[in-house]
Amino acid sequence: PAPRNGGKACGVVQKEMICTVHCNPGYGFANFPAPIYRCDNSGQWFIVHGSTSLPIMPTLPDCSSK
Repeated sequence: PAPRNGGKACGVVQKEMICTVHCNPGYGFANFPAPIYRCDNSGQWFIVHGSTSLPIMPTLPDCSSK
């Protein structure tokens, strides 16, 4: 699901789901998210940071009022 008080944008690239997250106006992340989240064809989610992919549980940080 999308972050509370925010949203996510996803697309498929080479059979994998790639997502980014954002906060609605007036809200911000208390804990900064990864720049990109990736889900492979097995359903495993990863944080993509540069050339490194770290496996994660599929939870996204929520947005809170500034």
